[in-house]
Amino acid sequence: MTTATETPQEAITEEATEAPEPAPAPAPERDRPRKTVIGVGLTDSTLNRMRDCGFFDVSDDLESIGSAEVVAVSTRVPPGKTIRRKDFEVGDEVPVVAVCHAGGEEVAVAMMREGFSGVVAEGNERAIYSFVDPEDSEETMVETFIENEEANGGSGGRTDPVTGLANSSAFESDLAEFLEAGATPVLFTLRLRNLDTARQRTDPLTVSGLRRRLADAYENSARRYGANTYALDRNTFAIVDARQVVMDLRGFAGSLMRVTEAYAPAGIPMILAVGSVRCGETFSLEAILQQADQAVAAASNAPASAFVDGDDAAMLLASVTELRVAAQLAAQADEMLPYAEGHSERVAELAARIAESLGLKGRDLASLKLAALLHDVGRTVGPVEGAEAPDALQSSAERAGRYALPSAGPSVAEAVSRQLERWDGEGPEGVSADDIPLGARIIAVADSVDAWMRPASEEGPMSATAVVDKLGEESGSRFDPAVAKAAASLLQG
Repeated sequence: MTTATETPQEAITEEATEAPEPAPAPAPERDRPRKTVIGVGLTDSTLNRMRDCGFFDVSDDLESIGSAEVVAVSTRVPPGKTIRRKDFEVGDEVPVVAVCHAGGEEVAVAMMREGFSGVVAEGNERAIYSFVDPEDSEETMVETFIENEEANGGSGGRTDPVTGLANSSAFESDLAEFLEAGATPVLFTLRLRNLDTARQRTDPLTVSGLRRRLADAYENSARRYGANTYALDRNTFAIVDARQVVMDLRGFAGSLMRVTEAYAPAGIPMILAVGSVRCGETFSLEAILQQADQAVAAASNAPASAFVDGDDAAMLLASVTELRVAAQLAAQADEMLPYAEGHSERVAELAARIAESLGLKGRDLASLKLAALLHDVGRTVGPVEGAEAPDALQSSAERAGRYALPSAGPSVAEAVSRQLERWDGEGPEGVSADDIPLGARIIAVADSVDAWMRPASEEGPMSATAVVDKLGEESGSRFDPAVAKAAASLLQG
């Protein structure tokens, strides 16, 4: 425990020297050539995260934009201001990416309409690399889509009076001092999720005694590594490992959770949420505290005691933002089509039903449904050529695929970009039969069925019987026979 007269460095006990030596950093998954990124309007925390990735050379100097291999532009722009790709003097081969903050989705959509190459969210800056190296693409938007589908105080001074630990005021002061001294701490935030419930069922003295015992247990665990322990409020504690001696973060968090669950006042086993943050040398105190809060909040959403790393929490928030942008782009694409409102969502629902009848499930089913939702966004993320010309449609599909790749991954991108290929090989790229991704074959059928049954034109909708006949006519030529048959069976009830 840090006293009022100790510096944070003095508070790190000699026991830290007896702890295991830090293990060498793991080897990178693969070599990544460093890429030059010019950041425009990005926050310091975003720039620092990009630098800490280790495979970016980052600058915010617009005068050197000619050397950029990728340009990253924040959506934090003044109200009413429009930023266009052509505002930046870079070649067509240089990706210009919107870095979207939570709440900036409409600005990101506007940027895509003005020719930007794609959208990543603050917290998912690593995805920027995939614009120059598609092998680095992630599937974070798929993860969030799956989750969405499944879901359809201190006392003054520097000491906490109940536990005797240094309080929140001391915590922020000490953490700032560590950072100023050049340390790169690991911060653990511990939140007792059901202490208030226990307080309602027992007396205050029992709860205060529990807080003291847990504080002692947390402090003893931290002391083994020379780490400091703090009581931030009656439900929340913090542990600061200034020397990064704790190498197994998840294992350490697990030991804290087991200690906590051993206590059950009024028959209520305690539940602990643990979040962790690795503080880079250039991180600001504000950014660290924000990321710590995000991590422990994410851990608090689990049904039992849980641990969430700060990087994982940032990715979670990032993928939510990216999915919101995708949904807005899909809605805007619908407005440009001669079909009834809600075309993209109906295609996604029908595609999912077809896929289920063909045996797809779990992650594969979610990826297919997301691809179907995004199948027309190419109309909104680049220049729109002449209405329904075949080459314009193919260009739109390819743009949609490029948009989906960084955050949704290759399976979603391929399903979107290949949606116009024909079973008989007479499509844009001449790909045929089973060489066409199954997702693309399903989207082709679902898209056509909705266009036939819900046109906004004066021709009027086709009946289910007529659509079944149409599927039969084009089975084996335009459509995969198995997919066309599955769709016909659904329409026939």
